[in-house]
Amino acid sequence: RPALVLAVVVAASAVVRLSAVQPTVAYPWPFAGMVFRFLCTDFFRNRATFGAITDAAMFLEGLGLFVAGVTLVGQNRALGHRLLTMVTCGAAGVAALNIGQLFTASLRTGDTWNALVMSIDAIRITVAFPDLNAAGSYLAMGLLLAAGLAFAALGRDETLGRAGVGRWLGLLWLPVVPFLALGLWLTGSRTALVAVTPAACALLPVASRASRWSAWGAICVAVLVVVLSLPFAGDRFSLSTESPRPVRVAVNYRLETTRAAFRMIAERPVFGVGVGSFYARSGEYFTPAFRKEIPGENAHNNFLQVLAELGVIGFVPFLWIIGVVGAAVATGWRSGRLPAAATAGAAGLVAFILTWLAGHPLLIFEVATAFWLVLAAVAALAVEGGVETGHPTRDHLWRWAAALIVVIAVASVPLRGRDAAQRANLTNAAIGLSAWETDDGGARFRRMIDRAAQFYVPADATSMRLPVRLERNSRDGAAVNLEIQLDGELANRVRIEGTNWSEVAMVLPRPRHDQGHRSVQISIVNVERGAEGGRPLSLDIGEPTLTTLERR
Repeated sequence: RPALVLAVVVAASAVVRLSAVQPTVAYPWPFAGMVFRFLCTDFFRNRATFGAITDAAMFLEGLGLFVAGVTLVGQNRALGHRLLTMVTCGAAGVAALNIGQLFTASLRTGDTWNALVMSIDAIRITVAFPDLNAAGSYLAMGLLLAAGLAFAALGRDETLGRAGVGRWLGLLWLPVVPFLALGLWLTGSRTALVAVTPAACALLPVASRASRWSAWGAICVAVLVVVLSLPFAGDRFSLSTESPRPVRVAVNYRLETTRAAFRMIAERPVFGVGVGSFYARSGEYFTPAFRKEIPGENAHNNFLQVLAELGVIGFVPFLWIIGVVGAAVATGWRSGRLPAAATAGAAGLVAFILTWLAGHPLLIFEVATAFWLVLAAVAALAVEGGVETGHPTRDHLWRWAAALIVVIAVASVPLRGRDAAQRANLTNAAIGLSAWETDDGGARFRRMIDRAAQFYVPADATSMRLPVRLERNSRDGAAVNLEIQLDGELANRVRIEGTNWSEVAMVLPRPRHDQGHRSVQISIVNVERGAEGGRPLSLDIGEPTLTTLERR
């Protein structure tokens, strides 16, 4: 239920964002057709066309994985352990890539040992993911999963025995733990390193089920990891400004993004600024000095990021999902019926969620996917373990609360969309165009990825010179006819041939309505030559040069 509610809120937020970049011109059916074609084709190739759909899809895909995982693990309990094993193996692979990169860089110096000792303390490495802190969150979760699965495999859990996990597997999981710890250390994510310690306390129940020699072996491994890391901990957690990454700088950085998040939340507390909009809108809420150095940034706090983007109406079901799973785990832990694998997964989730306080790992697709899979496996294993989580009266209240949130989210879309369209900054907004690219000559351009595209110009612009060309790999002699509309009315027809830039000059009459921007639609109405072979021609649209009359 909470996953469905959150999915509706996210989808409604995406529709509002789409409304902001689509005025009443060619709306709704032509625009809806473009969105549908994008979902069927370019969504799987070039996601830059509709950023709102891409940002929402990442959340919706995670929720879909969660629901599918809970359903399938509920039907086959052994699948839950396999999911957790799969995620742990993936984390071990990511750690191996980090460690391999460390040794490769050290070998190239010619002084391998000294370079290795210096690098392990000074550099940060992540090979699989673009975000170092997100990689740290992922590996922290994998580290505790590996430790928990080692105890589960070596323990006296009959369910795991039926799942095909023998006691010998514990001997394979134990050496994986320091391996993952080193991979985590190399990311340099201090938040993840700190989060591992309190989260490890969740492993105590499953550790008590293991044999005495297994428990002592795990303790020895943990002590060894801590002792080996102590000589290198100084620079990682140094407050001195002479350190490569002083803690003070990182804290001040996050304080600034946190203040911006609270300003954003105060302005849009109910519905938020829109799914995926924090980065683009953050500059409006930074102080001038910080904005001069950092024009845009994420919240570095996943809780605040979700609250600022989706508002209270989205934050409630988001916490609801986590709370329901947490309640099921806590109830099973108290009753002693929680499977050992679920305990291991819960420990990993605790570490991952603690890193949300100073990071945003859910913004990285692969990391978010691992989180939703682990959450699903833990939820299903906790419930299937005989844990009763429902109460008739309470369930009735939650049902009405869910219905109320859905109704508010859906019913508010027209009003929110109209307000978003009036307030939107459409300077770089576009439909049917790729993200900005730069050609060999330094000219910026965007590629048409449909037969029609739309961008926006300031309403006070009086003329425009628009560079246009056929894409560079077009056939010789190719030519197309273009139709350019301004605010839905025909403004120009031109013929474009060749892959060299041609400038289309246009006079922009005064707009009829008082608005900040006006839409320019470009449509390929006829392909004269060069489309043989079934491959459609595409156009590159350069950055327009605008002339604006000075107001007296």
